[in-house]
Amino acid sequence: MELNALQKAAKELFNQNKVDECVLHYAVDHEVISKQSEKGRDGIHAFLDVSHQTWTDIQITVEHTVAEANWVMGRSVATATHTKPVMGAAPTNKQIVATFWDLHLFLTMKA
Repeated sequence: MELNALQKAAKELFNQNKVDECVLHYAVDHEVISKQSEKGRDGIHAFLDVSHQTWTDIQITVEHTVAEANWVMGRSVATATHTKPVMGAAPTNKQIVATFWDLHLFLTMKA
């Protein structure tokens, strides 16, 4: 599968809360750097699980991707409803939209 398509497939699995399948797209030694975590798929899995626990209706849309070797840089938009306390802020029940860039090391074939 083409790397740009892998990025989109991984995000779609995330959107469906299929974290076990999602992490199989990542290289076994990849690490989430935006938040201190364990290196490898277990760390990615933990990060994605917490994201779903915090933002229960989160959806990510991949807007742009650029790939080189097994690295994919993507600009995505996350949309969710603030229904739980986040960093001490009480729930507002308002929709939040955040645009972000991420860089991931993917496998060209799932392992």
